[in-house]
Amino acid sequence: MPCCSTGDSHLCCSVDEPRLKELQLKSKSPAPAAPLGVLPIHGPVNLHDGVGLQRLTAPGGLAGWQRKRALEYIEEHLSETISLSTLSAVAQLSAYHFARAFKKTLGVPPHRYHMNRRAERAKVLLADRSVTEVALAVGYAETSSFSSGFRRATGMSPTEFRRALT
Repeated sequence: MPCCSTGDSHLCCSVDEPRLKELQLKSKSPAPAAPLGVLPIHGPVNLHDGVGLQRLTAPGGLAGWQRKRALEYIEEHLSETISLSTLSAVAQLSAYHFARAFKKTLGVPPHRYHMNRRAERAKVLLADRSVTEVALAVGYAETSSFSSGFRRATGMSPTEFRRALT
């Protein structure tokens, strides 16, 4: 029997009406959700699985509790030097595994994340404090090292950033 659309003989056109209803009843997918002209024999296929949704945990990355603990530790000790071994102990992983999992989860290595968080904190503090006060508040011993780290993270010096605020 030729198919209506192409003139060829297909399974979809050769199945009689009672058999079609039986296959639809056995299918795990309801017939209205199936695309037109497709007979869902093998069950539902979700074409939108994960599209546009960010996963909370990346495969091979940190578990949710490990991510939360590590980020909280970094925030609490933002002005201090944090070693990789300390962060990995917080997450209860080896230093090597933690560094790989952290980067897989957040997209940047732990040290870069720490430096970027320092720069973000410095941006807030620069609104009402001097560059030297901000440098000491975010854990830099010298203003020059703070300025170069801030420029590396933001693309402008702390003074330029402060002028752009006003």
